[in-house]
Amino acid sequence: LDAFERTLDQRLLAAVGMPESGTPRETAAAVAAAAQDDPRVRAGVEAVARWVGRGLGIVTGVVDPGTIVLGGYFAPLGDLVLHPAAEELAASLASSDLGGPDLRLGELGTGSAATGAAERALEGVLAGSVDLLD
Repeated sequence: LDAFERTLDQRLLAAVGMPESGTPRETAAAVAAAAQDDPRVRAGVEAVARWVGRGLGIVTGVVDPGTIVLGGYFAPLGDLVLHPAAEELAASLASSDLGGPDLRLGELGTGSAATGAAERALEGVLAGSVDLLD
């Protein structure tokens, strides 16, 4: 786990009053299931999602992405995170006239970043512009 994911996991669990249950993704799935029936858990997830949205607003002000994908840990939380984060992101932008990034949930699982990095590293080989026999 990277430091950000560990911190997010700990903050989410503190906000909803639940114990860790396996991997961060399994824990997020357990929180999402509990949020279906427990308004206190749902409110805790929303509070964390709003902080995520505020942070994304800061990042957006610096790098101006067209799309932000919430993957890995966020995917099992689905709309519980997506909607409050998107609302907070929109509210935190310096100018809403220009619109903000499209915020969506990832669909590729927790290995997507590593897969993308590996593909990027092999980009020249796959394109045929790098000869492995030289």
